[in-house]
Amino acid sequence: MHKSFYGLDCEPFDLQPDPTFLWMGEKYREALSVLRYGILDNKGFVLLTGESGVGKTTLLRALTESLPPDILWAFIANPNVLKMEMFNIIGQGFGMNKEYNSKVEFMLDFQAFLKERHGENKKMLLIVDSAHLISEENLEELRLLSNIEQDDAKLLHIFFSAQPSFNATLTRPGNDAIRQRLNLIHTIEPLTALETSDYIKHRFSVAGAENRILTEKAIRSVHHFSGGIPKKINVICQQLLIEGAKRKRRIIDQGAVQECMRRFTLPDNSIRMDSAAGPARGRGDSEESFNPRMLVIGISALALLAAGAGYFFWWQPIPKSQTVPVVATTTPMKTDAPSAGAVNPQININNPVATGPATTPAASNTPGNSQADNDLKENQAARSEPSSKTDTTAAQPELAAATHPQAANDGIEEVIIIKPSQQKIRIAPLQQDAKRTVSAKALPRLKAILPLRANSLSLTDEGHAELADFVRKFKEAGQGKIEVRGYVSSDNAAPANTRLSIRRAEAVRDMLMDIGVDRASIKVRGMGIQNPLADNDTLEGRSKNRRVELEIIP
Repeated sequence: MHKSFYGLDCEPFDLQPDPTFLWMGEKYREALSVLRYGILDNKGFVLLTGESGVGKTTLLRALTESLPPDILWAFIANPNVLKMEMFNIIGQGFGMNKEYNSKVEFMLDFQAFLKERHGENKKMLLIVDSAHLISEENLEELRLLSNIEQDDAKLLHIFFSAQPSFNATLTRPGNDAIRQRLNLIHTIEPLTALETSDYIKHRFSVAGAENRILTEKAIRSVHHFSGGIPKKINVICQQLLIEGAKRKRRIIDQGAVQECMRRFTLPDNSIRMDSAAGPARGRGDSEESFNPRMLVIGISALALLAAGAGYFFWWQPIPKSQTVPVVATTTPMKTDAPSAGAVNPQININNPVATGPATTPAASNTPGNSQADNDLKENQAARSEPSSKTDTTAAQPELAAATHPQAANDGIEEVIIIKPSQQKIRIAPLQQDAKRTVSAKALPRLKAILPLRANSLSLTDEGHAELADFVRKFKEAGQGKIEVRGYVSSDNAAPANTRLSIRRAEAVRDMLMDIGVDRASIKVRGMGIQNPLADNDTLEGRSKNRRVELEIIP
């Protein structure tokens, strides 16, 4: 509705990837040049840091798109995986076309592979996205891989992309070797007020807007609310257009931004919006607080994010940019101060839905899968929030089961959704009357089966779509709880498989929480090898059994 109301050809702030909307501001072109310099000048270890949603992954994709053919690369979208799974992701990304079940076998083949490519004058680049999620064990394994050399030349370059918390990981005593080998560090800062204005106007222009829709003061307010984070800018602007069309506002002003922001729910109830005209108040003073109601109009748009949202841009040819010297941090331009009547809320919102990329770049078009052997040690990576009473120790993949063939880009894991920082937009939890008891007969018969990628905690694209549809129906029902049951595709009832099924259920639980379902309304169960849907002797059967089920219960 809002597209036709504002005369737009397409959605200007959709979080679905679209190369048409790629915007490369000055700081992004500069950062891209720094990364190119890092690989072309053989800098070895390079670190790119920035807040969540600032555009790190987009920049890495832009880098790989612009690399010359003599540079081969592989991409780890989520390093928070089992050790052998990480090795197989690397092998598949470089096109080694083999599945490994032991570290020794992989190391021997990978060393020979690197030396062969070196003899062909090829450079090898491994890109590790979301490096702040990596375990100490996997970080050490990457360091060992980087030690492979020939004729005093390092054969593998590694680029890390991470949130600032990764710096704390590097300062730990056991990571001295990694920290000392970082030859180039670059930080992407959020957009300034002027850059935010250019970014918003660029997306409106591409979408076919002929008239001004947001006033300059409104844009400055969007910048203030978003903190200059592109993904947050998209979320806010999309809701402004939806709300504006509903209220028949041809021009969206600063007041409309304030009104729209009141509809967002923040996890910290102590965060309030100060009056623009009055003095700042303490927590105990009377003031208008955020309304914890659900942003009704935004439900359908936010649910789509869980169904197919990846990172917020696709591939696109990159504008030419010149090589620059090593730059540690890009200093933002001076930010325009809001006008006297501007709202000055002290908030910093995050994405309403956390999702992994729908697809991940791969260096080979050959299908490949990963599966660890029975003796694979459990991953010791810690989760970012306290786990439940169930055993959430990282488990091995399904034992003694071949994996389902996938396309080349499926060989790279999607980002497993982990509970991030405390600040984020969330759809408000369902408000239930404490005095009302929900009878089993009153509950709708609602169940969903979410397929998973092989040896993974990640949903397939179909699984993301099923999840979004289930959440929509659950919220419409307005009652009951969700039972999340994880399964594995194996006939081996080993404890490791039970733990893996628990981890899969917990990963989906985190996805549910990230799109607004209250944790108290979710029950997690690890079913292991129980209730198979098909025979595990076939690839199709294992694909069906490797799943997470959702069901409404009293």
